[in-house]
Amino acid sequence: MAAQQWEAESEKRMRAAIEPLKDLLARTEKERNAAVSQVQNLESKLTEVSGFLNGWKNGNQSDATRGGRNAPEVANELGTSELWSQPPVPERGKQSF
Repeated sequence: MAAQQWEAESEKRMRAAIEPLKDLLARTEKERNAAVSQVQNLESKLTEVSGFLNGWKNGNQSDATRGGRNAPEVANELGTSELWSQPPVPERGKQSF
């Protein structure tokens, strides 16, 4: 009888110790999945930007390389629109180098 009681209490303690670890594991897996999704999204953007820039570097600025969008539209979609802001136009007679 004492052995059964000891076994039941031992089982109870073991479950109580494991439960928080299960919760931590579930939360960690969710965070990992979110991070993987974010990395895949960034990889996709990097691939699109790389293709766009390679085409631009090679003089191929056709709309086909950007899905029919112009550079500011692509930059805005990718969150890099600040890279496409126009530089200030120098005043007449003054050249900036």
